[in-house]
Amino acid sequence: MKKKANKQTSAATFAWVVYFVGFEEDNKSDSASLDASIEPRVGYEKFETSGNVEQQRQDAEMAAFLRGGQVLAVVDEDDEKIVQSVAGALEKQILRMR
Repeated sequence: MKKKANKQTSAATFAWVVYFVGFEEDNKSDSASLDASIEPRVGYEKFETSGNVEQQRQDAEMAAFLRGGQVLAVVDEDDEKIVQSVAGALEKQILRMR
């Protein structure tokens, strides 16, 4: 039974997607109420994928899309602290925070 469990866990892997949620400001008065409801931010989330590189990219894009964002990076590390540092660096770069 251990062999079956190993085969099942080896077929699926986990990675982290770092994504950006934001918006472009329009000078239209119609969009002013919509712009106020979206706060630009960088987030990250762990997702399950296969070992296939193309499938991993698609899974990362879907995870970001479901959060209303765009993929900035895919991190294969298990350590969430590494992902936090990547997300923090990207957030500083994108939002120009110091």
